[in-house]
Amino acid sequence: MALGLGLSSTVPGRSPLMDGFGMIAFACLFPIMAVMVYAQLSEWRARRRDDRETD
Repeated sequence: MALGLGLSSTVPGRSPLMDGFGMIAFACLFPIMAVMVYAQLSEWRARRRDDRETD
């Protein structure tokens, strides 16, 4: 949450109180979503490799 508040306070001309929630949500959810996408891509590549080996 400190990262989100820090990010929202660096935007010039904007209020961290007004914009902080979206920045906090984005900063907190992005790493989680990135790991989930990486896991899906890894699973897809492994499945594709296994399909090639069985042909």
